[in-house]
Amino acid sequence: MGYFATALNDHGKAALVMANSASDASGSEYDIRKKMIEEGIISQMVTLPSNMFSSVTLPATLWFFDKQKPYTEKKNEILFIDARNVFTQVDRSHRKFSDEQIKNLGVITKLYHGDTQALVDLLDEYKCNLENAPDTSDDIQVLTKDYWQTQIDWLTERFPDGVYADVIGLCKAAPMDGEDGIIDQDYSLNAGRYVGVVIEDDGLTQEEFKEEMYSLNAEFTALSAEAKKLEELISNNLKELLGE
Repeated sequence: MGYFATALNDHGKAALVMANSASDASGSEYDIRKKMIEEGIISQMVTLPSNMFSSVTLPATLWFFDKQKPYTEKKNEILFIDARNVFTQVDRSHRKFSDEQIKNLGVITKLYHGDTQALVDLLDEYKCNLENAPDTSDDIQVLTKDYWQTQIDWLTERFPDGVYADVIGLCKAAPMDGEDGIIDQDYSLNAGRYVGVVIEDDGLTQEEFKEEMYSLNAEFTALSAEAKKLEELISNNLKELLGE
């Protein structure tokens, strides 16, 4: 990682894949990470979903370096994108990014750097595809109107004003200083620390929630009692088997 960063010229850019653990690692890796952060050459971190690689099941992170960043107004911040929930399931144990998911994640970076036209162009592309797409199809390779509308909604719901904005659970331009800033987080580059988590409303009233909890507790009590009976039965069977 340090080699990549130091090998770049004054206008160089690079990206590499690292295990998630490197984002929080201690010891010598911490010192290297802290130095690169303070120098301002880390421009962006993207956390990937698990099962994206055939040989590795654990989630990884993309590190982006930009030697020009220290000379810009963005020197003292890093863009974090948490893409752990953005994926297309290939089979039970493999995932991938669709072409549109790559474009959707990529446009976040473009908006962050002020390229608002990129979002306009992407939405126009999706709207054109929507217009020409069939309502339904038995061929999974044929993308329907619902698919293209979903792409449009994903972007417009998160960036309704057509400009970059921090989105809880997705992206955050984290500053170096301040509460919950990078220094305050002990130079961690774990996107989850900055992006946050979306808390979805379950739609239950307070009384419905209480009733649901009572029901779950009763079910848990019954299962615990059954487990205790099975434990006693297994113990007795073992004693008979061993002649005790």
